[in-house]
Amino acid sequence: MLLQERSIDSDGDFVQNIKSLLLQQGRNVYESNDKMAEKLSRIITEKEIARHRRLRQQIGSIKELVFQFMDEETPPCGLRLDSPSLSG
Repeated sequence: MLLQERSIDSDGDFVQNIKSLLLQQGRNVYESNDKMAEKLSRIITEKEIARHRRLRQQIGSIKELVFQFMDEETPPCGLRLDSPSLSG
């Protein structure tokens, strides 16, 4: 047995205790990872909700502008060039 080869005193209780301790520590690591994954998922979800909320607000603002200028014959928008055209 490896313990005997390395001159480590052991008996049945020692091996059983090590096994139990290792299993418990493994559970602790698993639970910690699970909690971190849950927190990360919550953070990502909250950021996505905030992003969608901002997007909806921007779309709403655009709709308001569209309705505001819908009845105008020539809405105040477009492009204006301050320099002469390149083709001319």
